[in-house]
Formats: sequence, structure tokens, C-alpha cells
Amino acid sequence: MSKPPDPGPGAEGELERLRAEVTEQREKLERLASAGRLVAMLLHELGNPVSAIVNYAHSLEQKVPPDLKPTVASLQREAFRVVRLRDGFLDFVRPRDGGEAGTTGADLNAAVKETLDFLGDQGALKRIEVDLQVSPAPKPTRGSALELEQAIANLVLNAAAAMPEGGRLVIWAERFNRQALLDATQRRTDDEGGRIIHPRRPDDRLSTWLESLDVEEVVKIVVADSGHGFGHGNLEEIFEPFFTSKGADDGVGLGLTVVRRVVDAMDGIVWAQRSREGGAAFHIVLPVQAGA
Repeated sequence: MSKPPDPGPGAEGELERLRAEVTEQREKLERLASAGRLVAMLLHELGNPVSAIVNYAHSLEQKVPPDLKPTVASLQREAFRVVRLRDGFLDFVRPRDGGEAGTTGADLNAAVKETLDFLGDQGALKRIEVDLQVSPAPKPTRGSALELEQAIANLVLNAAAAMPEGGRLVIWAERFNRQALLDATQRRTDDEGGRIIHPRRPDDRLSTWLESLDVEEVVKIVVADSGHGFGHGNLEEIFEPFFTSKGADDGVGLGLTVVRRVVDAMDGIVWAQRSREGGAAFHIVLPVQAGA
């Protein structure tokens, strides 16, 4: 048998160079992974003392003399910002296997109430008029209560950040069968009598999502604000990691990424559009939990 051709010294040198590049890239990835684990650990340990500062500041707000109230309010606001930054990073790097979100189940009404209660207690909704339009009918969805509250909280905090001087926040939620939801996307009833004024074509995105799932009922929630709205045309881009229109000290652009991640894990769909109030409106549709 003839021997394979000798690659020659040039080929051997190129192979060694490639091996060295691969080794260098692997070492860089390992260093980044180690740094990521260290940062996640530090952020986790930071949680207890910072949360305590938030709570103490909130307690002091009612006890200090009037001239110190602005100082305490600033302390509370800055501490709460640290909590938001910490939670945003941890939520982004936390692994998901989809198991919890798909099987546990939660009620949207309870999640909305719990979220507004704890955000109100933390002072995140000051100067904001909350218009809650949630029917009392049970709204059981896929996912855990914690994840559902997490998604709602990020949307509410996003709305609050868009209204630093105050404004109006609308939270609307209803339960539909799939055909009723499709019908609702084809018309708008702006008058009190329910008469169809402006017919619309079906929402292709929602129709495609409904066709991909074998569900008879869904829950829809809309979180809308009267803030500054969107400063660009690509409303899908806002869900990308680290995309933000805020200042460097106000966020890292992970809140909406977490929202989409949670909704995806629940087999739901989320999108953004301009609200009737002039700001931003976020629409989420989730399947009703099987057997509920």
C-alpha cells in the first residue's frame, strides 16, 4: 500500500496554530464561566442586606421629620434600584429546564394582586394612578405563581420607570375561549353600545400562535402606561438582552428579556405596541392550565 502524502512542515505548523487558538479560546470561556459563577454568588449574597435596607428605609419614611423625608425617599429609591439590578442579572443567568413553568399552574388574579401589593409596599408606584381592570373570574395559567409575578412585576416596573413624574397605569385581564379571542382581534368597539366602528384584519401573530397549541381557553393580560412610549420602530428589539433606552444608572436592559423568557416557558406569547394612553402597552396571552 502506498503511504498517504506527507503534509509537509507548513501544514504541521498550521495545525499547531489552530490547536493553540482552540486552547486559548477554551481557557477564555472557562475564565468567563468562573467569573459568571462568582458574580452570581456575590449578587445572591448581596440580596439579604440590600433588602433589609429597603425595608428599613420604608419604615423610616413614616417616622422622620418632614425635612428628612426626601433623603429617606432617595435612600429607598437607590436601594430598590440595587435590588432590581441584582434580580435582573440573577433571572437572566438562572438556568431553566421548562419543568416548573409547564406543570405547576397559577392564578393570574392572585399574581396581579400580590405583585401590586409588594411593589406598593416598596414605594415603586408613587404618584402613579393604577387602573385595575381585572374581572373576578378565575384565570388559571400554566407556570408557577413566582414566575407569573416576576413577569408582571417587570412590566409594572418598566411602566413606572417610563413615568418618573407620575402617570396612569392600566392593567387589564380576561379569560377567553380561542375563537372569542380571535374574533376580538378582528374588530374594535369604541362606543358604549358595543357597535363595531373600525373593522380590523386578524392578528397574524396571534392566529399563528393559537394554531400551534391545542388549547381551548386562554388568559390575556395587558399592561399599559401613559409614559414616554417607544423611541424607535422595532418593537421586537426591546426584548433583546441589554437593550435599554434608560440611563446607565437606571437599568441594564434585562427586565423585558426576563418577561419574554418566562412567557415562553409558559407556552405563551408576548408583544408590545403603543398604548391608547400614549405610552407603551404589553400584551401577554397564556394557555389556561389543563384541568383548571
